[in-house]
Parts: sequence; C-alpha cells; structure tokens
Amino acid sequence: MMKTINQAEPDSTALLSETETLTGEPLPERTTRDPQRILAQAEQAAQALAQAMAGKPRRVILNGSEYLEFEDWQTLAGFYGLATRTEEAEPIEIFGCQGAKAKAVVCDRDSGMQLGGAEAYCLSSEEGWADKPWFQLASMAQTRAGAKALRNLLAWVAVRAGFKPTPAEEMIGAKKEPAPSLLVQVPSENVGAVPPSPDPTALSEGKPKEELSKAELRDLFTLAKQAGFVLPGPDEKGRTLVDFQALGRFLKEIGLAGTVKTLLPEERDYARELLRRKAYPPRADPEPQTTRNGS
Repeated sequence: MMKTINQAEPDSTALLSETETLTGEPLPERTTRDPQRILAQAEQAAQALAQAMAGKPRRVILNGSEYLEFEDWQTLAGFYGLATRTEEAEPIEIFGCQGAKAKAVVCDRDSGMQLGGAEAYCLSSEEGWADKPWFQLASMAQTRAGAKALRNLLAWVAVRAGFKPTPAEEMIGAKKEPAPSLLVQVPSENVGAVPPSPDPTALSEGKPKEELSKAELRDLFTLAKQAGFVLPGPDEKGRTLVDFQALGRFLKEIGLAGTVKTLLPEERDYARELLRRKAYPPRADPEPQTTRNGS
C-alpha cells in the first residue's frame, strides 16, 4: 500500500520533554569523558579512514571535494564498534512523485543497543531515476538511510579526515573519478630501487602550475605524517599536524622546487613514492637457511 507524506513525523525530543514534565523526574546525571582522549581517538580514526580511502581506486569527488559512500561510512563505523540495521523499504508518493522510503538504525555491535537512526528517500523524479524499477528505488533508499544514520553520528570524525559530511549517495550529479592511490605500485623487480628524479625544466616547460585537489593534498599529507613529518604533540583539538617546514626541506632535498600545493603530477608522484619509502622502508630479503650438511 502506497503511503502519502502530508505531515511531519512527531519530534521525539518534544515527547521526551513532555514525559519529563509529567513525571517530574530530573534527567540522570551524565558521565563525562576526557575531551582530549576523545579527540585523540577521533584523530586516530580519521587518519585510518584517510589511509583506507587512499587505497580505493575510484572515489566520489565533486568540485574538488570528496564524499564518502555507504561502505566508507561502514568502515569508519567499524572503528567505533557500530553497525547499521536497515528496515524494509515502503512505496510512497510525495507531491505526485512516486518513490521509496526506508529507515535505518545504528546499533552498538556488541550490545545491540540502538544509538541513532535516519530515514531517506529515493524518488522517480530524481535525475537518472525516472526509468528505474521499484527494487532499485527501494535499494537506494535503504542505502541512503544507512549512510545518513552513520553520518549523523560520525560526520565530526569524517570532516577531520578532510571529507565532506554529506553522504555521496545524496549528491545529485556526483560521479566516481579515479583518484591517486596512497601507495604507488612498484614492479617486484624494482623493489628497493629509487625512481628517477623528474627533470624540473622538462616538467615545467609549457605546463602551468596548478594547485592539487583536496583529495590529492590529503593523500600527500597523510603519507607525510606516516613518514614522520609531524609537529611534536597534538594541538588543542587533539589533532596531529604536519610539520610543513620539515616537509618543505625534504622536497628541496629531493630536487623539487615550489610549494606542496603547486607540485606537478609527475613531481607529486615522485614525492609520494619517496615519502612512502621513508614511511615503509623496504625490508631486506631474509638470509637463506641451510641444513646441517650445508645444502
């Protein structure tokens, strides 16, 4: 049976306030946690998310900003022991447009306690959805609901990693684009070999400097932190910050001029590879084991 939306759902916070007024019971005293510890854990989760996203071959980037898909929000939720439960989608009609509505809740993975939730829609009037069958509308509504529910709890961590807080599924016109990987793939026969330094003259000839996108900068800064280019101690918000002076000196040492933001693609790839090798030095091959008879 199709449901027509004609009024807003009741405000749960208003119902709670009314209950408190009727009973006369005060709110229980809340247990507070150390803010610095919370921020430090969030910074650790943000860095882990950025590193995981750097290995994703295709990401949702729109106007230089990056958006997380449902599975990316699930990755972040896993750091906090959270999981989503999506309820059955139902057909609806809004202002004459047919579509699907779904709800999702966020639960503690161990206790099953419900900690949040959201509802979302997918309408046939949206761009690209006019000719889609019902099951696809229902599936997208459920996906959006799950992503939105996690966003409501974890957006404050996602933005620390440099991502936009809006789920990618809600961005009309957003498309997946190839994004540079954090770890440069090196052929096995060249492991341990330093890539050739780019010729600054050849690179700059006829190629104007263009600033890197936010996604490219985030990848480079995440790897710089892993390579040890960080300021001592977290800031007042518990964040680990890049030591840009030290990073700038490193770029000059490897023969790259200019600032981090104006590296050419070839220079960026070269800097990323050397940062990767500094962060993860290639391990020497183990010495071959011999038997007692020397064979």
